[in-house]
Amino acid sequence: MLKALLALALLIQVAAIKAAPDDLLRLSPPSAWGDWKVEGTNQKGNIFLTSRAPTAPQFSQWKESIVTFTFFPIGPTETTVSALKQIAALENSVCEGMNVVPPKPKEAKGFSVAYLQTFCRKHRGIGQGRLGFFKAISTNDRVFVVGAMRVVPTEAFGPSPGMFVGDVDSITKWQVATGDYLASRVFACPEASSAREACSE
Repeated sequence: MLKALLALALLIQVAAIKAAPDDLLRLSPPSAWGDWKVEGTNQKGNIFLTSRAPTAPQFSQWKESIVTFTFFPIGPTETTVSALKQIAALENSVCEGMNVVPPKPKEAKGFSVAYLQTFCRKHRGIGQGRLGFFKAISTNDRVFVVGAMRVVPTEAFGPSPGMFVGDVDSITKWQVATGDYLASRVFACPEASSAREACSE
């Protein structure tokens, strides 16, 4: 089930697993989760993946997950947008019918920050739909991408991209809460010991 849900990880085959260089990334579990646990790590080339799952009983069916991609070291052409495009391409490769809200990067305090939303109508691995909400942050030598994902029934998707039917209220609340979570509880800092004021938005 883990491999099916985290389809992004399927395309990153294990090379030599090292500790992800994410000492400059700060994040904490979503409030509704209570706490989380690391379910897996992976690496291919300069891309490190960490997948996390909630420990709260109501999430025991793997309906939600948080994945972190660390691109390190990065080349001159690797940016928040290029990293998010790679994520979108990986999601698209395992989805039947996917729509994307493209990233619009914002520069502030020496960081570049961008967001991406994906709407997978039917994930080939799990046979259901999946929503993805990703935040990318670039520093001088690395790019972090933190993604929150939620499994939803295929029939929840409406006829147009971004439109839903059925339990629309639940999906909308998740989107709003996830956007708030990524904006306020996921950020990167210039140094591991930096105060919050010196870190990214």
